Amino acid sequence: MISQTWWYLARATGITAWVLLALSVVWGLLLSTSVLKSWSTPKWLLDVHRFLGGLALVFTVLHLAGLVADSYVQLLTPTRDDSPVAKAIEKRGEGLHHIGYRVRDCGEALASMIAAGATPIDKAPRPGSRGTTVAFIHPKGSFGTLIELVQE
Repeated sequence: MISQTWWYLARATGITAWVLLALSVVWGLLLSTSVLKSWSTPKWLLDVHRFLGGLALVFTVLHLAGLVADSYVQLLTPTRDDSPVAKAIEKRGEGLHHIGYRVRDCGEALASMIAAGATPIDKAPRPGSRGTTVAFIHPKGSFGTLIELVQE
């Protein structure tokens, strides 16, 4: 599944960037302190430090690209005057309608939310857009924000 690929890419590049950055910092500290001063330090040792820093930057950019590719934004517009989105806009005005959370098992996540005291709109998961399974949690228990649980 493509969404799992982006998830793994984002995590792997983030960890790799962190390790490279840590190595670059440690290497730079070793070069600038008295630890390596007693040795004659060839120019390539400084090049290794610069290379590690540059590689950390590349992996940080890849990490950010993976995070962006792993998420999506849905823009909603009412298709009928009596649709739920039209009613929400009429009641609250334009703005944020809901926040969706990707979950592995929508039924399990819904049961967990109900057990924690959330008020469900859907008693059981149902088909959603893009071939997903969804369930909604009422905004009363979440500071006025409708919550959508999404299983891909």
